[in-house]
Amino acid sequence: RKEIEALVASGETERVEERAKALKAVQREQAGFIDRLRRSHPAYAAVRYPTPVYPAAAALAEGEVLVVFETTEEKTFRFVLEGAGRRLSVAEIPVSRRLLHALALKYRSFFQEVQSAGDLARIDPKVGHRLYSTLFGDALERLSAGATLIIVPDETLGILPFEALVRALPAKEELGEGPHGAFPLGVKYLGDDHP
Repeated sequence: RKEIEALVASGETERVEERAKALKAVQREQAGFIDRLRRSHPAYAAVRYPTPVYPAAAALAEGEVLVVFETTEEKTFRFVLEGAGRRLSVAEIPVSRRLLHALALKYRSFFQEVQSAGDLARIDPKVGHRLYSTLFGDALERLSAGATLIIVPDETLGILPFEALVRALPAKEELGEGPHGAFPLGVKYLGDDHP
């Protein structure tokens, strides 16, 4: 491909067709190799050469929603595929890998090294709400309560307790006291509406 690009850039178009044929031959050889690898070492091939699943072939039941995140250096992408209707929406989230990593680690830190129920009172729901707003925006607003989310995280998102992301904050911050210790009152979590 780089040779072809260089030939086109330099104006040597007579050799482009020759290199394009060579590229197709190499691609056929690679496809044959991957096919043999899928038969002989399926677990390795599934990781190294995953088979794409297209929206029409996704095995989602009615009421299931697939949410896939893809993180890049400069931005993050969110793909939402809704159940049997196969409605697909794609959104570009203007948040860099570095910022997303920092947000995820900060929210995750509230759940680490919890020794007692009282330790959970240190959770800052505003951080969970910022992360929810960043990742989901209003993408889930039109889903009915109870729709099952199947979330495929990317990179640092894999350590997030998605069910604990905060969908809505109360007008006034207050702590309540329950059998397991203090907790923020009026906070609505993602897991409250969607398993």
